[in-house]
Amino acid sequence: MPGSSLRTRISGTRFVSRLRGDLDGSTACRVLAAVSRAPAHIQDIVVDLGGVRTIESFGLDVLARGIPSCARGRPVRVLWGPVTTQAPQYQVDARIQARRTAP
Repeated sequence: MPGSSLRTRISGTRFVSRLRGDLDGSTACRVLAAVSRAPAHIQDIVVDLGGVRTIESFGLDVLARGIPSCARGRPVRVLWGPVTTQAPQYQVDARIQARRTAP
């Protein structure tokens, strides 16, 4: 999608995929492709949606349904909202159950 960007980085055993712009079906597929390419030694996968302006329900559904198979059994944290504030963060495990974590 024009105006959207996806950046990934690896730091030790952490893999971070950061999406900026809009989350729709197309960008969700790009995120899933990035997660599926995370090297085998990665133990912590983070999908950062903090820079997403709009989220289409279809894109969120594609992301939620695709994460378990793309992560290959590894835990995935999906973050959204301002990460640098005291706003609550949410963690999504392989069963795609959101639960509040400490700020």
